[in-house]
Amino acid sequence: MAKCFKIYRKIKRVCIGSLNKTIIIHTRSIANKLGQYIDFTETFSDPVTVSAMVETVSGITVFDEVNQEHVVSHNFYIRYIANFTSEKWIEYDGRYFNILNVDKLNEDNRFLKLMCEERGVKTIAANTL
Repeated sequence: MAKCFKIYRKIKRVCIGSLNKTIIIHTRSIANKLGQYIDFTETFSDPVTVSAMVETVSGITVFDEVNQEHVVSHNFYIRYIANFTSEKWIEYDGRYFNILNVDKLNEDNRFLKLMCEERGVKTIAANTL
């Protein structure tokens, strides 16, 4: 008879008490001027302040659909927000972060893990250089 072994998995957990930092989530959209060329100016609206757990990360590289390399610098853990996408920005401690990946922890709609890279400031002058 074959011997069975239990497979232990790492449980992803976040405690409510660990959400002790404040971040601001900005919704990003690209303006489209009617009858003219496409304007790639990003506008930000509907800032939402939420509590989060912040984790600094080193050594994780993520590739997007065109094999562009992105280095994950921070993970932000927040309470679940329905229809949350990576088309948002995070503002934390005066710095701005692109959201690379949104992971719903344990599929129980309680927490989200946001894998982010630091972007810098959001002014038009800084982003057009």
